[in-house]
Amino acid sequence: MSDTATRLRNVLLGNTPLTNLVGRRVFQARAPQGQAEPYVWINRRGVEDDGCLDSAVGRDAQEEYFDAECWAPDLGKSQDIAAALRTVLHNYYGTFDDTGVAAVMVTDHDDSYTPTGGDGDNEAMFYAAMGVQVSYK
Repeated sequence: MSDTATRLRNVLLGNTPLTNLVGRRVFQARAPQGQAEPYVWINRRGVEDDGCLDSAVGRDAQEEYFDAECWAPDLGKSQDIAAALRTVLHNYYGTFDDTGVAAVMVTDHDDSYTPTGGDGDNEAMFYAAMGVQVSYK
């Protein structure tokens, strides 16, 4: 599941309402310095495996957790991007490319979060931060 972020990015880029707002500017792990806005940044923050003592060695994770930040030059636009991201991902199920996904949940939305996906030049930008949980079949 190491490339879940890539698969998650592909799902976001395949959604026309979201790409109408950000184009192809959906980045994993790091947004390029001086990146034009608006954009979406995603990064894995954790992995959970509810395995038991008799679970198979090397078994894939059961859940992964991501931060998603929706960056824009004004508050309304960042909220619009967040709403589009929630519409795409919340209660999503099926597949990410060839990987079965039981559920994707947008677990929170925070406008007072300290952003990590910017490049340090974004003091005039607004952002909406969201937590995303991916559960596998």
